[in-house]
Amino acid sequence: MIQARAALTLTLAVAACAAEPAPAVAPVAARPGGPAFWGGEGRGGPGGAPGPTLGGELSPPLPDFVRTDDSDEWVARTFVLQASYRRALLVGGPARATVAVPAPSLARSARGAGGSPPLVEVPVAATYGTIGEALADAKGGDLVAVSPGRYQGFVVGHDPSMKDGAYVVVKALGQPGEVVIDRPPTADPSWMIFVEGGHHLVIDGFAIRGTADGKGPRAGIMLDGNFRDTSTLAHHVAVRNVWSDGHREWGIHAVDSRTVLVEDSVFSRSQEEHGVYVSDGSDDWVLRRNVFFANVAGGLQINVDPLASFEETMEHPALAGHPRWENSRRWAEGLLRRGNELFGEHGWPDGRGVNFLVEDNVMNENGRIGGAALNLAAVSDSLFQNNLVYGNRAGAIALWDNANPFDDDAVQNWPKTPEEARGDRIPLFGCKNVRVRNNTVVMDGRRAALQCRNGSTGCVLTGNLAVNVTGPSLEVFGNSLPGLDVRGNVLGRFEYAESTPALLGLAKTLPEARSKTRVEAAAALAELEAANAVPWLRLDGRWPAPSPGRPDFHPKRGSSLLTAGDPSAQPPRDAEGRSRAGTSFVGAFLPR
Repeated sequence: MIQARAALTLTLAVAACAAEPAPAVAPVAARPGGPAFWGGEGRGGPGGAPGPTLGGELSPPLPDFVRTDDSDEWVARTFVLQASYRRALLVGGPARATVAVPAPSLARSARGAGGSPPLVEVPVAATYGTIGEALADAKGGDLVAVSPGRYQGFVVGHDPSMKDGAYVVVKALGQPGEVVIDRPPTADPSWMIFVEGGHHLVIDGFAIRGTADGKGPRAGIMLDGNFRDTSTLAHHVAVRNVWSDGHREWGIHAVDSRTVLVEDSVFSRSQEEHGVYVSDGSDDWVLRRNVFFANVAGGLQINVDPLASFEETMEHPALAGHPRWENSRRWAEGLLRRGNELFGEHGWPDGRGVNFLVEDNVMNENGRIGGAALNLAAVSDSLFQNNLVYGNRAGAIALWDNANPFDDDAVQNWPKTPEEARGDRIPLFGCKNVRVRNNTVVMDGRRAALQCRNGSTGCVLTGNLAVNVTGPSLEVFGNSLPGLDVRGNVLGRFEYAESTPALLGLAKTLPEARSKTRVEAAAALAELEAANAVPWLRLDGRWPAPSPGRPDFHPKRGSSLLTAGDPSAQPPRDAEGRSRAGTSFVGAFLPR
């Protein structure tokens, strides 16, 4: 949402100016990751050559993202935790000599035979009254262990001791819901937890409770690299096993971020906007096994927002001499070139997001005021698979460009012929080369269950079960037809908007060619075990619990309708981790 993000940019800028003068660009040694991350060794610019300098220092190297369809592989290669904790810093009582916790690991294989990982005893070095006090003393490799109770939130910034092999893990002890963060830190009351330029951090196990009246902090967790002042992005942050509920705007909000893991968590009842909102040139995220529930707008919004990204980037001192702002594609392309020269590709808020892997999530009862359950803008080269999206009030899965001003001419003057559908006639910031596969999408609304618009080209949709009782299952705009590949889906009605018959030849595979289409919603739902509209969760306890009688979207055994998928395009597993080898089922689940 442009206005909301622009307001956030203004708020942070005013707050920074009121507190103290903006610092100069941080020296390499002071930036997250230190010199090994930020430059040297010929890694500064494209092709391995040192990039242009800022104040005499190397610009950041190109981020080395792990490109894979396997989230376990991404985690193992991206998050290099220490083998054991250096020490434990205990928050709250009773006093004890050791704490028993799992060894530091984000791998599924760390779980024991009973589903829970074995525990290790970590010596307690000191005891503190607040999480913030413990973090002030924490160094890379430490465990901040928080005893059951209710606590004030905390702020985490840059610390050079935090690095690969030396993460700080902030972990709630006890049973789920026994450790509650219910008020913001004194340093910044806008957020319950504020990661400001932080990195190599794990946040694990907290109930982060908002006021649920629209008057509390803006977000449960805020990740912000504060790029204009630091020339860096928040990175290597894992959020897991949290319940972020009832916040004014977001369960998590992130700007200037990259390389983030969010897993096994619930984001619910945001009062004004989304469950999770990832923005401003963020890249390289995995979000898996989460529930986005009953948020007033979108469930998960990955709107990388070129407008807000460029507003922040233009405040960076290195761009003081750049041509003045214009709402034109030519100006945006010039800033993209200059930003890549200065900061390295994907090393700055560039209004484009790449390498997202979003899988095995549930999105239910979001969108009362609008906003797709999974809303994607300016996201490219990413994968969305095995998600269950049902009972949302607005759209389900939408791919577009956030109606930014740089694309306005291309959107308004959409192409009519194949010859016109190229170059600046295709919006610059639509989603590009995104794969949407094996999602179960059930809705009843005027908007499409799956939508590709505003220059979202090269999109591949395979193995999806997309049912819409009222509106279309799939809607594709003419400026998103180039490279469209729709195979092995089960769809109801599909529509082409702002298009001509001549543009259809730009698609690689049209839906009518290799999918089951115009399937009646009732017929498709009858092939599922127990499709109904019961909410996914109940939130009246200490921790979210399954709603009694909630739906079962597994295909019935023997279903012929739901074996329409393309076996060559199946994910390796379904949403419950079962192998899909040799199967052709559409949707997120295999039969029980």
